[in-house]
Amino acid sequence: MNSVKKIAIFAGAALAGAAASAASIGNVVVNQMWPWSTKVAIDYELTCDPGETWDVSLTVKDAQNNDVTGLSNAISGDTDNVSGGAHRLVWDPGRSLATGSAPVLSYTLSLREPLGKKYMIVDLTRDGEGKFSVSYLDEEPSGGFNTEEYTTTKMVFRRCPAGSFMMGSPDDEPGHDYYSSSDKLTDSEKQRKVTLTKDFYLSIFELTVYQTHTIWPDYYNYSSVNATNSYRKKRALMSIYPCHFRNATNATVNAVDWASSTSVDSTSLIGQFRAGIPGGSPISGYVFDLPTEAQWEYACRAGTTNVWNNDGSWSPADSYGHDGNSTAERELGVLTGQNADTVLRFLGKYRYDYNKDTGHFEWDQSQYIDVGRYQPNAWGFYDMHGNVAEMCADVWVNSGYDGSDLVDPVRGGGTTGSIVSRGGSWANNARECRSASRGKVHPPTRLVSLGARLALVPERPAGE
Repeated sequence: MNSVKKIAIFAGAALAGAAASAASIGNVVVNQMWPWSTKVAIDYELTCDPGETWDVSLTVKDAQNNDVTGLSNAISGDTDNVSGGAHRLVWDPGRSLATGSAPVLSYTLSLREPLGKKYMIVDLTRDGEGKFSVSYLDEEPSGGFNTEEYTTTKMVFRRCPAGSFMMGSPDDEPGHDYYSSSDKLTDSEKQRKVTLTKDFYLSIFELTVYQTHTIWPDYYNYSSVNATNSYRKKRALMSIYPCHFRNATNATVNAVDWASSTSVDSTSLIGQFRAGIPGGSPISGYVFDLPTEAQWEYACRAGTTNVWNNDGSWSPADSYGHDGNSTAERELGVLTGQNADTVLRFLGKYRYDYNKDTGHFEWDQSQYIDVGRYQPNAWGFYDMHGNVAEMCADVWVNSGYDGSDLVDPVRGGGTTGSIVSRGGSWANNARECRSASRGKVHPPTRLVSLGARLALVPERPAGE
């Protein structure tokens, strides 16, 4: 049983930023829902101007005054775009505390001005001036977002609230530091506390062939020649030169200055997407770009701390080689436990697929597929595991992490000439598709297993 005090200290409310409103939190009552539940109910009253809404975040500290991590997926109730009045949020300690944890000492409720509503929709249908339109929703439409409309002619971005999480993986997690082993690099996935101080929006789907064709009609590659064909429209974009996302159409550019700022060339894919947005950006101080790998992993985990983003543990499975009958391949899969995984089969497209007729995981030689075919995570992001590996804004640096806390990290510079990719792809084994797994790619290299998802992120001027 988790050790949670039935009576906790309310540590007060803090207003983020220099908001003009005199918004405040009061009448806070904290009760453990004992004996029928270990969950903790926190009732509060928000006072603010009529028509205003605020985000309410919770910080929990244990008896050693350490922050309790993993809260994002353990809190429900009134947290986003909250208006004035009486409200309640509920914390489930079982989702963020280990058994035998130190007693909880205090709870802190904080107010932040929300970046925007929960979902931002970009309609890629151009108006008479060649511009897209941007709108917002508090909730999913009745039919959901996983439709042809929202994966072809529209793009859906989900707001990710600022917060902290443990990035990386435990040393004993299968596949830990796998990608970096070829560089003789250790501690590439060393766990560290990362704090993202600002909200951001991330596309709930990987960028599709049709969306790319709509943003950049003159760009053709292997996957977009027949972008309007019905069987191809919803497939994840692949086989694009990474440098064409942010840099000029010059396949010789390298990655050294990739992360130096959020500036992009106007002829790049992201540059042309920005040009289609009225004013260049829907929110002042933010720009459309690739996510940093910290933002990517934060959104992938959505509050989870385990191997997979549904909080599933590593569950190795017997796997067969490409001939469907290779004893050596099968035994390798059993011995390493890193080829196939029974949990991953529900979350993403990767190298092995479950054959119901044989009862085995067998080599699947098919490539990328339509987005949204697998289960989303708790925040509604699809295909964070597998399908196509996703480019990030960071440069691959041949040095590990020492476990120190980091704030809004993004790695630039370096001499490797490679950028970071995350999530693994249809061509990878299970170990390469984990939430913490890190990959790399050289920007002038076009890979049939590489794609991306776009984000609206805080602007990062050159020199910062």
